[in-house]
Amino acid sequence: MFSATFNTMFGFIGVFYGVLLPLVLLQFLALLLIPTLLHHKGDAIEVGKAIYCLLLEGLGLILLTAGGIPTVYSVLSGSLLQDRQYLALLLIFAAGGLLFLWHDHLMHSVDKSVRALPQAILFFAVRLVGIGAIVFSILSLVLSVILHQETLEQNWWVLHTIVFIYGAFLWWCTSFDHLGKDLFKAGPFGFAGKASRSAKLSNTLLSVIRKKR
Repeated sequence: MFSATFNTMFGFIGVFYGVLLPLVLLQFLALLLIPTLLHHKGDAIEVGKAIYCLLLEGLGLILLTAGGIPTVYSVLSGSLLQDRQYLALLLIFAAGGLLFLWHDHLMHSVDKSVRALPQAILFFAVRLVGIGAIVFSILSLVLSVILHQETLEQNWWVLHTIVFIYGAFLWWCTSFDHLGKDLFKAGPFGFAGKASRSAKLSNTLLSVIRKKR
């Protein structure tokens, strides 16, 4: 059953509604904001480059999601896929990561005053997706229990949980402390900075426990 869903997801209809439609909406929003960017004496080439990077970063995030969530779901629910399907998901995930990181790097070559608005668009778009995923996963979970309690299948809750965790991760990545910051830098607001602080906290707790012993 999940294998059939996999084929549907990456068929024409799934690709259109899952990839092309969000990109078209993002493109439309970016086009509406071009006059604002140019009003602040932004170079037209730089503005075009910023919007180009914005769209490709969005495509990268969509591919990361399309490659990651089905893989996690198939493993946790026990609905194993064929080896070729796992390879396809891996390639999709890798392509998404490469697109995002590459164009995130290109975005930083654009003048800061020009790239600020496209980065804000992407920031709040990702935050909106995260909060939406949290709300809809909780509602879907509760409504499934209320309306279909007697017909629920085994591991029915797995997809809801995965979407909730995914939404919480996006929401955490786009907390307002990160606004205007590079999420990948090794600073106080980046992933590396948070990992460093977590490691220091763990070491402190271990030292306290050892002293008590």
